[in-house]
Amino acid sequence: MTAWSAELDGDLVYVDGHSSLADDADWNAPVWSITEEGRASLIKTLDLIYGHLRGEFSIEAAWDGDRTLEVVRISRDGLRRLIADNRMGNRVRYVVNP
Repeated sequence: MTAWSAELDGDLVYVDGHSSLADDADWNAPVWSITEEGRASLIKTLDLIYGHLRGEFSIEAAWDGDRTLEVVRISRDGLRRLIADNRMGNRVRYVVNP
């Protein structure tokens, strides 16, 4: 199964899901192209995070070194659906509500 690796740096957790990207993933595409297995793994990872964080938090979906260009407020269930539907935006900071 595809794994999402994480690295903790102060209050930030860096998650690398490069191995979960589909073959057609494009640096400049407006949305991520994640394999079905990768999406399932990312949702499981989010569920783990949800179980430990009760308040608001944010997730940035961007290639390493790219700045996010947009901020989107979203519910926890909304983010799960977005990922399941393979519509997670590139260079987007998701502010996830409890």
